[in-house]
Amino acid sequence: MNANNNPKDKESSTNNPYRISVYVSLIHSLLVREWRSKYRRSVLGPLWAIIQPLSIMIIFLFLRNILDISSKKNISSALMLFCPLTLWTFFSNAVTKSGPSIYTNTPILKKIPIRREIFPLTGILITLVDFFIAFILLLIVMIACKTTFGISIILLPIIVLLTGLLAMGVGLFIASIGTYKRDIIMIIPYVMQFWLLATPILYPLSNVTASTNKFRALFYLNPMVGLIDSFNKILLFNSWPDFSLLGISCLLIGAIWIIAWPSKMIASASTSSWLMAASGTTEVLQVCA
Repeated sequence: MNANNNPKDKESSTNNPYRISVYVSLIHSLLVREWRSKYRRSVLGPLWAIIQPLSIMIIFLFLRNILDISSKKNISSALMLFCPLTLWTFFSNAVTKSGPSIYTNTPILKKIPIRREIFPLTGILITLVDFFIAFILLLIVMIACKTTFGISIILLPIIVLLTGLLAMGVGLFIASIGTYKRDIIMIIPYVMQFWLLATPILYPLSNVTASTNKFRALFYLNPMVGLIDSFNKILLFNSWPDFSLLGISCLLIGAIWIIAWPSKMIASASTSSWLMAASGTTEVLQVCA
């Protein structure tokens, strides 16, 4: 008998429209659940998406004054900081959210064999909403400061997409390994703090390029360097990004995915016994609601 005539086989096919619709419904349910739980019993609610980069900006403003770091082209120091911090906050929160996502959704995995990358993807999407809220405020401030925008702004969605891909790759790797070794999940906040200081936000990139330190080349192994620099040049300086620097970031993002994807596959194979008790998609959607 042809396997294609079996309805169960059709529903289990990855490329089957039914299966895709189930994944879309699951992602929607997870997003609604995450959004409600994130701001439940919160007075300020989504305003926290703005407060976080603003609070870091205030601290960095104080440090810039102490270190006597000046702004360029008559752009205020506050805007010079808030602009890259908007993108950085999206990346940092996306990694922090997607890292433990597989572990925290283990009850769902025990009920149905679904693709694990759905959970890190949900973490990226929920933080993308916060990014849009903060980005709207950034645009309002820039318009109030009479900032001009050029044709290079068409590349802005690509920069945001690359940042999301980077966060997804890092989060997927952490989520896969963190399912069994929770130490890697616990260390995320410390890594993100170090990563922030290793990214040209507090200090301009020109300070690094002008340095003759022999370890300067290691600085460019940070994929956020090219993304933050491109984000700043497009929005603040009305210019095209440094494509060589952006190209390095793209290569590093690809390398991270080359490492992260096999890690996810290995982690999925080692826990296949969890999925033997799958009882259908209806229960999963009820759990996520």
